[in-house]
Amino acid sequence: MQNAWIVVQQVAVMALIALVGFSLVRFGKLKTDVTVGLSNLLVYAVLPCVIISAMQRDFDPDEARLLLLSAVLTVLSYVICITFAQLVLRRGKRPNAGLERFALIQPNTGYVGIPLVQAVLGADGVFLLTAYIVIFNLVMFSYGRYQLSCDGEERGLVKAASPFSPESLLRSAINPASVSVVIGLGMYLLGIRLPAVPMAVVNGFSGLNSMVSMLLIGIFLSQIDFRFLRHFSRGFVICLIRLIVLPLIFMAVISVIHLDWLTADEGLLKTTIVIAASTPVAVAASFMAELCGADNLYGTNLVVVSTLMSIVTMPLILLLWEGIRAVL
Repeated sequence: MQNAWIVVQQVAVMALIALVGFSLVRFGKLKTDVTVGLSNLLVYAVLPCVIISAMQRDFDPDEARLLLLSAVLTVLSYVICITFAQLVLRRGKRPNAGLERFALIQPNTGYVGIPLVQAVLGADGVFLLTAYIVIFNLVMFSYGRYQLSCDGEERGLVKAASPFSPESLLRSAINPASVSVVIGLGMYLLGIRLPAVPMAVVNGFSGLNSMVSMLLIGIFLSQIDFRFLRHFSRGFVICLIRLIVLPLIFMAVISVIHLDWLTADEGLLKTTIVIAASTPVAVAASFMAELCGADNLYGTNLVVVSTLMSIVTMPLILLLWEGIRAVL
């Protein structure tokens, strides 16, 4: 119950920050093209610092095993999501099938997941979430990119990119988040701690994560003509599956998997992954769709609607998870 209340408070804070970004644009005090700069700041500076900061700790074999278990549960969540997406969203004559699959399997771990995990579980939760971030990027630039490029091929804009092509594999492995995890993990395993001054810089950028992320969301919202909601019935279904159905399936599966014989922090581990898995559609559904020739407007709308809906659904999901944990 306590964690659910913390999520409610943190979601309220994030929503207010987003409202500031929205208002600044609507009142002409901020231009929408600032999103490029803020996105670069987030991807190339803030997120890497969040990851490295979380890994600046003394090596602990039990903690390292917990990180490995986090990766295993993350893979399990992706197996569930990809299987569901493949079975439910058939290509056939349906347009945007690849984009809708992408929206179902890719949660907003960076912009929403990290701030929430940080608020609810602290640095330990962010430490475990680094495994999710790595696998998120691996899936996005392989399976996710393939699905979006199939949409682009159907629209006659690009050629479908194989998820196992050298380019896809290279992009999956070499990106700011993955590189930061490798650096942070190397320092963690070798017991290397940053000196006080560099660590202050890292912590400074890390503290910007919630603020910059939510300002970006608010700016994105300011650019949306909400009249599209009148013709967005299928999009609502996709958002409901992303926010409610898939998290419920994942919680049902992990509730019968007992890991207490492997770790004393089973609750921390599972709650971290549940929070990440219940976040809204990743912002990547918009910019990756544009890069791959898919319908980026539909992708943006999915991001916006699912983000607004998550203000209600995420606290409810975590409240339910707390109830399940109490019973088990």
